Amino acid sequence: MARDRAIPLLAPVVRRLPVRMWWRAADRPLVAVFWHAVGPTADLPHVRHLYVPPTLERWRADVDWLLDHFEPLAPDEVCAWAQGRKRLRRPACFLSFDDGLRQVHDIVWPELHRRGVPFAVFLNSAFVDNADLFFRYKASLLVARWQQAPPPSAVRQALLAMLPDPLRAIPLPQTFLCAGFRQKAMLDEAARLMGVDFADFLQRYRPYLSTAQITSMAREGVVFGGHSHDHPLFAGLDEAACLRQTRQSMQWVKSHLPAQSCYPFAFPFSDDGVPASFFAKAQADRLFDCSFGTAGLRCERVAGHVQRHPAEKWALPLAAQIPAALTWQTMLRLIGRGCIRR
Repeated sequence: MARDRAIPLLAPVVRRLPVRMWWRAADRPLVAVFWHAVGPTADLPHVRHLYVPPTLERWRADVDWLLDHFEPLAPDEVCAWAQGRKRLRRPACFLSFDDGLRQVHDIVWPELHRRGVPFAVFLNSAFVDNADLFFRYKASLLVARWQQAPPPSAVRQALLAMLPDPLRAIPLPQTFLCAGFRQKAMLDEAARLMGVDFADFLQRYRPYLSTAQITSMAREGVVFGGHSHDHPLFAGLDEAACLRQTRQSMQWVKSHLPAQSCYPFAFPFSDDGVPASFFAKAQADRLFDCSFGTAGLRCERVAGHVQRHPAEKWALPLAAQIPAALTWQTMLRLIGRGCIRR
């Protein structure tokens, strides 16, 4: 993706210029940023081969930088702005976390609660209380086991024999990381062949938030939203399936947290390829109050929908990432591509 290459190239050039200048040029009143977890990858074996979360020290510095340059908004304020009911006269930011991982309770919440910074957490209803594991996290655990103890030749041959044709050209164990939502059963069978027990990992490590942790955080003002039921790429589903996934996750949040000020939704992976008709139907059914994508600091033509900056994608502090992302958005505006087209 051009953005992924552009931001590291732009960062050293623009980071010393005033952030407010790039904020005005990009015409982005709100800088929405999201993460999944905070902490060393040694403590996060299920994400180790997918992305690199910031360390606590780096994340604290990133939050400090955001608060120095932007006013943090609560989720209900963001929803009001996205729906055209609120104007932002100063640079503002919105912080959120996807997937509902336990580190949000153990690390993120105490830090942001102490500072009085509002934020949102987006949950997959299938994974709350560690009832199941995201298929990409399963792939990361399989790669970790392979690196720790490569399987014997007989197991490798069995793994190769079960691979679907599109994946056979990819070397093991990278094959696991290329598996999609529809190939979840293949990952489960690979785990059986390799002696990886996902159920044991869920019970022993407890990677996800529990209902008790969620309700405790919600009582202190943390807002929770839906993130689909079991985290498929919506572009790979038909519209009816996308609506079912959205409805199921939002019903979980609404039934367990009936007193929230608003009910947001964040698309799993990306909203790329999701047609405008989905938003029209979801909004007509009042599935959510506002929604979020992952396309960076782009503007949106869909009312009530906001794009967010994926902070874990680059090994750079936000002090470098955000000015570069605003510069990239400015460049897109100049060539008429500043807004997402659907």
